[in-house]
Amino acid sequence: MAKDNLEVDSDVGAADAPWQSWDDVFNALRKRDGDNMPPWEQLLATPQPEDWGPWRQPTFRGDAIIGMHVNNVFTVHESDAGGGVTHLTVFANSRERPARPTWWEMQRIKNELAGAEKTAVEVYPPEDEVVDGAHVFHLWVLPEQLLFGLRSDKNRPGALAK
Repeated sequence: MAKDNLEVDSDVGAADAPWQSWDDVFNALRKRDGDNMPPWEQLLATPQPEDWGPWRQPTFRGDAIIGMHVNNVFTVHESDAGGGVTHLTVFANSRERPARPTWWEMQRIKNELAGAEKTAVEVYPPEDEVVDGAHVFHLWVLPEQLLFGLRSDKNRPGALAK
């Protein structure tokens, strides 16, 4: 086995066996890296957010936009996409910060503006439908949960049969 490959304790499983859980992976990393390896809880922890300040809703006039939310970091335009779907268009306010919001930042925007219980999606369209003129990012907040998700153990009404 190559030096950089992970070796697994015998109580975790053979090195060639598939990982059974994230605990298996982190145990192997901890064995390889010793005290230099932070606890897995720290590795998976939600990053501490920067101070965004409160969301403000400036007054504006626009036909398509039904709401605008601005804080110290992002501006979000809210529009009705039809069928109960809300479209959130996300812009970074400063050219000094990376234009691409992180996954955690997009999750926070969704939670704070649409609700933590809501499901939202980003769309990666066919190449001939790509529009990227201003480093703008989009979330579509759905009126209901998707029929599939990241957790297969979650009971979803109308879920697709396995």
